[in-house]
Amino acid sequence: MSGVGSRALSKRVSTACGSCKKGKCKCSGPPAPCESCARKGRECVFEAALDGRRKESARAALDAVKAKHNALESLFSCLQSGDDDVVFSLVDAIRKGSALPELEKVMEEHGQGNVRDTEEEVVAGPSGQAANAQQ
Repeated sequence: MSGVGSRALSKRVSTACGSCKKGKCKCSGPPAPCESCARKGRECVFEAALDGRRKESARAALDAVKAKHNALESLFSCLQSGDDDVVFSLVDAIRKGSALPELEKVMEEHGQGNVRDTEEEVVAGPSGQAANAQQ
């Protein structure tokens, strides 16, 4: 037990750099370069957005979901009220297995790309009624 008290306690780091994560070695943490990368001559980059526990990654994920929601709302609106040629083009693209970005291109080609930006429309469903979103 006497050996435990004489050891210097290492500082706990919440995020390791990319090189230490890849090499699965102990990282001394920011600022870059960490001690391990400096000693081994490796590139040392701390990417907080890649860590799923951070606000940046949660914000990026939320922005991606909002963008996809807006695109789907635009597609739904176009299918509801669009010209028959546009609707047939979209249905044909959907049946061919096109992804959402290709469907957006079809809508833009026909001048139907009306992406919505307001917060109420982001949480509203296809029927236009706001969902029970608690913020």
